[in-house]
Amino acid sequence: MNSTSEERSLSTKKEYWNERHADHVIRRTILTTINQIENDNDSIENIDAIVAVANGGIPLGKQMASWFNLPLIIVNPNNIDTNILPHYFIITEDVVDSGETLNLIYKQFRESGFEFECYIASIVKKPWNPHKEVISGIISNKWIVLPWEEK
Repeated sequence: MNSTSEERSLSTKKEYWNERHADHVIRRTILTTINQIENDNDSIENIDAIVAVANGGIPLGKQMASWFNLPLIIVNPNNIDTNILPHYFIITEDVVDSGETLNLIYKQFRESGFEFECYIASIVKKPWNPHKEVISGIISNKWIVLPWEEK
């Protein structure tokens, strides 16, 4: 498949995940995040917090915060108070598709002069998403309906 529009047209096909499948992919996302951090010659011990994007990033954020024994900070992507954020963190999202939520977050960080370092982890990312730095448990062009979403 060569064109983004062809890839995106497949995304209208819905795939419903149950809790077990979602938990499996969340664990895979956490392990992939650990691997990426280690590949960057970094350490989880340097991370100050998990920053979950409401509402979709909360399930991954909760599990990641528990695994790493880190505080969980939940943020509204439309109005982030950078004063409550540490310098070094992992942002969690459920699905990174167009990248608009991350663009909005980055814009707020830039406008506030907030200096930070972060990793971005999502349960699912779309192959056409513009943020190649996103770590994910799975890459899919399907419309994934996670168990905590309304059907």
